[in-house]
Amino acid sequence: QQGGRTGAARAGARARSRSPAGLAPRCAPRGLAMADVADAAAAPGGAPDRDLALAQVLGSTGCEDPAEALQALEAAGWDVDAAIAALLNSLHGAAPPHAAAGPPDAGAAAGREEGGAGHGEGAAGAPWYLRAPLALTLSVFRLAWAVVGAGVSLAGAVVWPLLGAAGLTEYVDPAAAAAEAAPAFIADYEASYEDVARPEWLSMTFERATAHAARELKFLVAYLHAPAHGDTDAFCREALSDGEVLAQLAGGDFVAWGADVSSPDGARLARALRVGRRPVVAIMLTLDSRATLVGMADAQGGAQGLRAALVAAVEEYSAELVVARADAAEMQVSRRLREEQDEALAASLRADQEREAQEAARLAEEAEARHAAEEEEAAAAAAEVAEAAREAEREATITSRNERARASLGEEPAAGTPGTAMVAVRWPDGGRRQRRFLAKEPVQRVYDWAAAEGMPFDRFTLMSSFPKKELGEDALSATLEETGLAPQAMLMVRQEDE
Repeated sequence: QQGGRTGAARAGARARSRSPAGLAPRCAPRGLAMADVADAAAAPGGAPDRDLALAQVLGSTGCEDPAEALQALEAAGWDVDAAIAALLNSLHGAAPPHAAAGPPDAGAAAGREEGGAGHGEGAAGAPWYLRAPLALTLSVFRLAWAVVGAGVSLAGAVVWPLLGAAGLTEYVDPAAAAAEAAPAFIADYEASYEDVARPEWLSMTFERATAHAARELKFLVAYLHAPAHGDTDAFCREALSDGEVLAQLAGGDFVAWGADVSSPDGARLARALRVGRRPVVAIMLTLDSRATLVGMADAQGGAQGLRAALVAAVEEYSAELVVARADAAEMQVSRRLREEQDEALAASLRADQEREAQEAARLAEEAEARHAAEEEEAAAAAAEVAEAAREAEREATITSRNERARASLGEEPAAGTPGTAMVAVRWPDGGRRQRRFLAKEPVQRVYDWAAAEGMPFDRFTLMSSFPKKELGEDALSATLEETGLAPQAMLMVRQEDE
């Protein structure tokens, strides 16, 4: 739907046959694609086949009117050889060429046909055995001319930098020279016309200026400045400083670019437009990547002709510009929407990644904590096992000791036996146990008896409370009588650290 609206608007704009005001005699007609102009003024390569055919016809015939050459090509079905032959007949036969401002009139066309047939000079109506040699000759001439031109260009591109490097001549980089030309032109123009109002010139090369105008969807007003020409000063002071012209240039539909005709960009554009070294304003518009020459003005038309050319350009292409700007705005909205969607998607992806990273960190932390807990549980279990083993070993030791003590302990003396001592021991559980011993028996017998009774401690010490005394290892061999345990004693038990 958008393509249909665009095509219909542009077809309707192109259907109008009004020619731009202020058009110079040698300019292209309205709607003529200027790919050859843009290429010649900016960089080589990329011209469509029809533009190349038009350039071949113009170069081979010497015709200065592109409209007449274009009509000859269309009449010949875009056969370059037939168009050249017909145009040569038109230029040198009975019928004069038509003007560039509009279509040829029917009478002139009929005159050309009659003149070509009556005088036998028209190659288009000649027999094939006359047309074939002419076409072959022209083709060979064009091929030879192209080869010679390419050879000269290649030799210049290779030899000239080498001569400059050797110091035999001064080599100037064309790209650098073109980049420096625009600021130099602006500075010279402002110095020469500082006392009058001036356009705001773009300080860049022609190629960049064309691209800038295309991006902004504006007309490029290209001014070729010829300081040596007699009409230049008046054209700058009257036409280019005119209040209405400056208002139009600043109104949003135009961007202005200028160059000296002696500069690289200026010289190429002057050759492409075939205007020589005179002050000229060319109005160009780039739509759908194609540069179109839509109007021209020179010193002959003055300020009025320049104003008319600017107004006519806007009127001729207003519909196309409206559609193009609407398309550009829609594309910008779509691009902004896509950027916002991409940004939202990127933000969502970042949020997902952050959540995934947080979840991975949480899982890793939980796994680490679980691993630490498992290690702690394993260590506790190992400690319990070790403690159980130690306890079992201690109990086994105690049991073995008690059994040995029970086996070595003799019979308890009977009651009333002279020389005995009654020894009582306060057991760890609070109970009390007692036994009679011979007063002459060593204290070790009391320890053996306590072990035989099931003393739960591996190591222990017996103590008397009155008199307070510990029966340690140094007292084991002493008798009960010697240690004051006879005729009776009350002992307590103290567990010793292992």
